[in-house]
Amino acid sequence: MGELRRRYGFWGTVGSYRLRDLWAPEFLFGPLIGGTIGLALVRYACELNRINLAGDYLALSGALLGVVFGGFALVIAFLSDSYLRDLERTSEGVVSFLRPFMFSTGLQAGVLLGVIAYRAAGHLVPPWVEGTGFVVISILFAIALLDIVALARTVMLHGVARGRAIVKGEPNNDS
Repeated sequence: MGELRRRYGFWGTVGSYRLRDLWAPEFLFGPLIGGTIGLALVRYACELNRINLAGDYLALSGALLGVVFGGFALVIAFLSDSYLRDLERTSEGVVSFLRPFMFSTGLQAGVLLGVIAYRAAGHLVPPWVEGTGFVVISILFAIALLDIVALARTVMLHGVARGRAIVKGEPNNDS
């Protein structure tokens, strides 16, 4: 079981990505958007306002984690037998389709943990630590939000692939 956990868990998923996979819009614009917002608020807003805004991050991240995990479960539950066979014939198999869901779930969970830690300790640490923490969680939050769009893109691409297979008249042996 430990081998499967290492191979298909969050860190196994992160380890399987290549550096070029990070040249996606969410990984380019997330730090830009989150960093800009975070730095502006460190400069122009008080600590209390940042901690309160982190509460909004917390609420949204929790909801997004539920949506991503629920979507992950639904996608797995409703994959047809024929489409699973088609995916398994690809070079990386079914895991290449499911990997973005695992990444997004882990990212959302990480944002939740980071925001909880920030809110718990933000007023206890020196101002430069609090400010740095706020910028970091702002960047992670922005990446996580944009990653939802990337996940939707992945699902859409697979929907298009399934539609093309149906149009070609490939037999559907769904159970």
